[in-house]
Amino acid sequence: MSLTWESGAVFGAPGGRHRVLGYAVAAALVTLLLWGQPWAAWLLYPLRLLVTLVHEGGHALATLVTGGSVERILVQPDASGVTFSRGGWALAIAPAGYIGAAAYGAAMLSLMRGSLAGRRALYTSAILLGLLTLLFVRNLFGFAAGVGLTVGLAAAGRYLPAPAAIFLSSFLAVQCCLNALLDLIGLVFSTGLLPSGHNDAVLMARLIPLPPILWALLWSIASALLVWSAVRSLWNRTP
Repeated sequence: MSLTWESGAVFGAPGGRHRVLGYAVAAALVTLLLWGQPWAAWLLYPLRLLVTLVHEGGHALATLVTGGSVERILVQPDASGVTFSRGGWALAIAPAGYIGAAAYGAAMLSLMRGSLAGRRALYTSAILLGLLTLLFVRNLFGFAAGVGLTVGLAAAGRYLPAPAAIFLSSFLAVQCCLNALLDLIGLVFSTGLLPSGHNDAVLMARLIPLPPILWALLWSIASALLVWSAVRSLWNRTP
């Protein structure tokens, strides 16, 4: 059976706990300042593409882990994406896109430890994104976006001063978390009680006959808990 999983445009030390938390708070404040600004959409466009790639990567990873195979990933200029796969456990693959994007942002926050916190997060992101792009992305725009983001993340990890690297990785983490949650909120409001249309919640409702909006709400709660757990861990971490 061949399935497609989509991402729509609906949207302690010198680097110890207090310092890193300060950068994360600053990144959140910058995010709020950019919120709703018309020109900010262009500035944040690469991040939308990053979130889409991470979303589709979540589907791909869940497919592989559950014994399936990934045929290809496509990413479009409107920041929508789709993963074509065969086999695997559909019950795990369906929620892996939205929850995976939130988990990615939460994982970036969890890497915020020590003086190399920013570089570690940026290099890790570059490696994962590069592998995803080379192995699975098969359209020209998506491949170019993946390569561009990979090179950008690796260059930032290599050349930015440590404080700037920590701020950038914190900003990316905050953006990924917020975009994942906003996409889920968009999914909730665009999904009804009946499995009509084509999105991950509708596909899940066809596997287990519960209203699509319920699946969207459950995924939203799970993603919010992941983000909260990462923020709490960052707050409680000893310097």
